[in-house]
Amino acid sequence: MAEPFVFHFSPGPSGRPEIMYILDLDCQCGLCGYEQFQRFYHSTPFHRLTLAGLEDLIDRGPLKAGYECENCGEAVGANQVRNAALIYGFCDDSGVLRIFDDIGDGGRRWEVTGCRRLDPQVVPRWEADPAAFSERHRALDDLHEQDVQELLGRPFNLKLAIRDLLLQWTDNQDQPLGCRLTDDFWIAIASDQQQARDVDFDRDCNDHCEGNRSVIALHDSRPEELPFHGDASHLAGRWSTWLPAETQQALSTGQLWIDIHLSSTAAIHVIERTFEVGRLEFVRRDGDETVFSQIKTPRGTVFDHELGLQSVLQRAAFTGITPGEAGRLCGEEIVGGLLGIW
Repeated sequence: MAEPFVFHFSPGPSGRPEIMYILDLDCQCGLCGYEQFQRFYHSTPFHRLTLAGLEDLIDRGPLKAGYECENCGEAVGANQVRNAALIYGFCDDSGVLRIFDDIGDGGRRWEVTGCRRLDPQVVPRWEADPAAFSERHRALDDLHEQDVQELLGRPFNLKLAIRDLLLQWTDNQDQPLGCRLTDDFWIAIASDQQQARDVDFDRDCNDHCEGNRSVIALHDSRPEELPFHGDASHLAGRWSTWLPAETQQALSTGQLWIDIHLSSTAAIHVIERTFEVGRLEFVRRDGDETVFSQIKTPRGTVFDHELGLQSVLQRAAFTGITPGEAGRLCGEEIVGGLLGIW
């Protein structure tokens, strides 16, 4: 069976990308006791989504319930919701988070599965898997940022992680700071370019990035050519919207230098799979830069632009997302544009 295409992203009211989550509600009619469930495919602003924001979505989830009972015709709403479940999949395939709420007793459980793609056709369930205790699959009473990092190999939101690292560096500005945030996103923070470039990442970074590493200075990371974004200086998620004002001032005056080290492997893989599952034809041209060109639908509708990998990586640095997330977002914009839904 062919893999179904999943649109993780959709344009919000202002055109800014929103990311999908799945909400399931288990309801019981208050009059006749007939049980039904509702499933919602909703979206929320992508760049500002946090772990706390995900909890807020399920907290408000029962308010979405509303239908006429199939058995007796009685109105069913939030007061008749017994269980709620929320599913969120990272768009770079790093993992899936599930939240399970028992509305009656107020209990909440989490389930984390690493290296897993979001499946929009997954069967609803209302309890965490009690056997989910393998290395990359675990059920928890509570979920914290360090759990996400440990189990999925990434922060939930890279922007918050970068801000935390800047606070650490501020306490000791005499020493450069280098840190791995994901397998394909590394950051060096220093008081000048030379110190940042001298940061000696451990062998793990070299193993992941050898032969495909791009080093992008944050202050000079604005994508040069990005389809659908003629003026990328206003791109949603740009660092000027989430870095503190004093950090932006230090960057502009040269008192602070931030280098982002990015591996292109995940970005290439995600872009190719997005196009292939979306049934787009394309030509990948490798050389000084990897470029995706001659992109078209099976019916011959041609995309009039090319997608350069360097612009995808610049988008990752510029907006504080992983190369895989940037690749997915760029790929889905093209698929959605060709289908006339973006």
